[in-house]
Amino acid sequence: ASILAHEFGHALVARRYGIRTESIALHVFGGVARLTSEPRRPAHEFWVAAAGPAVSLALALAFFLISATIPVKTTLPFMVIYLAAWQLAWANLILGVFNLIPGFPLDGGRILRAILWHRRRSWREGTRVAARAGAIVGAIMIGLGLAIGVLTDDAFRGIMLAGVGLMVRQAARAEELRARLTSGPFGPGGFGPGPA
Repeated sequence: ASILAHEFGHALVARRYGIRTESIALHVFGGVARLTSEPRRPAHEFWVAAAGPAVSLALALAFFLISATIPVKTTLPFMVIYLAAWQLAWANLILGVFNLIPGFPLDGGRILRAILWHRRRSWREGTRVAARAGAIVGAIMIGLGLAIGVLTDDAFRGIMLAGVGLMVRQAARAEELRARLTSGPFGPGGFGPGPA
């Protein structure tokens, strides 16, 4: 539900700029709001990309506030609500912050591309830099995942992180190639937490 809310954030802001959402897909590593086209202006891309993490961070704050209102010494039903709110607060905080990492295809990479696109007046240059940042972020995630898998007893978490890193790296390289072959953001786009 939290990932779906994140995706609806992207979709609702995209709608404000006249971009329809074709579908929202949820998968093991996150989700993707498939837009019928990408934003054609840097400011539009900035706000569409920022909407998802903003929803996640708002949910984190709301769940932290819910957990803070429950007394420490309470009955079992309220303790269950407290624990659920606390876990949801942390999950949404991690989701929001993770997606702000400035590497394409993460939302932070799209925000970076929008800023560079605006400053350099070049969608292609903004995409190139954001995609290279995404490839670096993906490589770091792969390395961390492998280290966690080898050095700790949590191989599953290490494999998951390395898998996300591999997807981020591949998506970043594909976007960099697309930027070389096209002149602007005129094809379908995707926004979402994790590798979008």
